[in-house]
Amino acid sequence: MLESEHPKRAFIRIGTETANEFGISHKEEVIIRSPAGQLKVEAHVDENIGRGMVMMPVALGLNARVARMSFTEDIMSNFGEMAAYGETRVTLERVGGGREWAC
Repeated sequence: MLESEHPKRAFIRIGTETANEFGISHKEEVIIRSPAGQLKVEAHVDENIGRGMVMMPVALGLNARVARMSFTEDIMSNFGEMAAYGETRVTLERVGGGREWAC
């Protein structure tokens, strides 16, 4: 992917069930937070994402990649002793207040 093709803004994908449960609209701004840090992102509602899961694409450009790394915990996967990006527990919060929930 060329740098010019990267999205201008960091985003996450959340499932339809999770979005409905917490009143999150497609392309709404939310804060994703872990014990290591936080990042303001756009929530993309995607029916292919499981309930209670959050996915963040890798190819988001340098600024988003650096920001994403700031809230990824420093842990290893159970298999292969690699970075466990998929194991980081996060909470989401609607920008402007509202309910916070864990994913």
